[in-house]
Parts: sequence; structure tokens; C-alpha cells
Amino acid sequence: MSVKNDQALLIKICQYYYFEGLTQSDIAKRVSLSRPTIVRMLKQAREEGLVEIRLTKPVPKTMTLETEIEKAFMDYGLKEVVVANASGLSPKEDVAKAASDYLRRTLRPNHFLGVGWSTTLSYVASQFTPGQYTPLRIVQLIGAAGKISGANANEIAIKLGDTCRVLVDPMPTPAIVESVEVRDALLRDATMLRTMKATEACNIGLVGVGDVSDLSTMIQADYLTPQDLEYVAEHKGVGDILGQYYDIDGNEVKTPWSERIMGMSLSNLKKVDNVIAVAAEASKVLAVLGALRGGLINTLIIDIPLAEALLEAVNS
Repeated sequence: MSVKNDQALLIKICQYYYFEGLTQSDIAKRVSLSRPTIVRMLKQAREEGLVEIRLTKPVPKTMTLETEIEKAFMDYGLKEVVVANASGLSPKEDVAKAASDYLRRTLRPNHFLGVGWSTTLSYVASQFTPGQYTPLRIVQLIGAAGKISGANANEIAIKLGDTCRVLVDPMPTPAIVESVEVRDALLRDATMLRTMKATEACNIGLVGVGDVSDLSTMIQADYLTPQDLEYVAEHKGVGDILGQYYDIDGNEVKTPWSERIMGMSLSNLKKVDNVIAVAAEASKVLAVLGALRGGLINTLIIDIPLAEALLEAVNS
């Protein structure tokens, strides 16, 4: 009788795996078969109904939303979605707590953690406590937003650096400078050269997602005016990451100030192994949708209303 048709052996292997807790390698040695054969037999047992795997508790709503969004955008480079539970705090604080928990379990000693800006990221910096591992360095990915206390990339990077007790590569410049000549001069500065080189080594990034509303961080920081964002909207821009705008398909929208931004470009951001984007509230749906379609996000951490709005947008 072939291995494939030996139901008694299938049942025995299932007993070893599901009830006795043996690994596939242990089972292979015990029954004198290869590990790939054991894998195939376990799959066969499930397909033939010899084994039924079910949860004994209802799947949480957040988990259902996570799975559906992951399926919708896996072809765009999205690896994981975390939908924050509502706790009675503000949506941004809920998302920040979820982001802090995610960082705590995923940070490794070889990580160069790049940090952007947003009010949600400011809550992450305040809530974060290190887990088993901390990053090797923390790198500021965009210049400062000096008029927004707490949401400033420099403050966020330094606060995380102090918490993790690791060195920070700062970017001691405005996010947008007056001219291309000023930008070029600043890029010759030794500190800026060191930080820009460190951004190239970033293998994990933490960024916020901005929209084109009057509540945009770029307006709150007095870098842009409502008229500037009207220009972005007229050119089909829906959101920004690190001060750089893109359309609903994630294509960069060039602006009169694009060449004056001090920070990592979107093309370089795509080279980072794991870009973690945080956002809250359904009003960010188009900004998040464009970033996902553009392959700018690998891990998405959001609240329930934004997750529902995102799936509604996808389905429509």
C-alpha cells in the first residue's frame, strides 16, 4: 500500500503532530520518511477531512479586517496589517500603542530604525518601552517641523533614542528649505552627510501618512499653505509620506518644493526592508490607499474606522 493511501499512517502522523506536539522532523525520523513527505501527508489529512482545525473562540473583528486588507494588497508588498482595538483613548493613541507593541516584538540588534514625523508617531515615542532587543541606531528621515511640538521628527527620534539608549543620527535642518542652493549647501555639512549615509543603511522605517486636508502636518508646521495643497489636489495628489506627495496609484506628484525637501526620497524609502506606516481615522483612507498601491508600505498599523474605509474603497 502506498504512503498516500495508508489512512492508518495518516492518522498516526496526525496524532503525533496535533496531539503529542512532535515536530515534522521528529515524526519523519520516527516513521522513517522524509520531512517533505510528512508535510504532504498532513496536508492530505486536512484535505480528506481526517483533521478539522477550528478556533474555539470567535475571530476578533480586528483580525478579520487585518486578513482582508493583507489579501487585498499582498501583491503590492504589504506583509502585515495591525488594526488597533478601541480602548477609550483617542484613535491616534490606540494606533500608537499597537505600533509600540509591534516594534517591541520585531526590533532586532542589527536594525537601523528610520523615523519620520506625525502626531501619531509622537504618541509612539511617548508610549514605547523596549522589548528583548533594541535597534543599533535611530535615524531621522526628514528635517524638523519646528512649530509642531511633539510631532517633530527630531523630537521623536531623540525620544526613541533615549528610551532605547542608542545613538541617533539627527537631521538638524528644516523639512523644506528656501532654495535648491540652500539644500545643496546643507547636504555638504558633515552632520548631514553622516545622517544621509545612515538613511541608506536603514532596514526598518517608521513613518506617518499625511493627507491633503487643512489638518495636514505640512500646513500645521507652516511649511505649506492651503493654496499649496490645492495645487497638490489639482495634480491628483492624495497623500504624503516624509513630505512627498503621491497620487491614488502611488505615483509621486512633483511640486514646486519637491527639490527643496530635506529627507529621504520615496524611491529610497522603497528600498527599506520594512516600512511601518501608522495612521488613524477614516479621513486618511485615500492617502493610505495611494501609499499601499505605490508599494510604499510593508506594515500598516491603523484603527478600525480607517480599516473599514480602506476595504470599502477597495471593494468599490
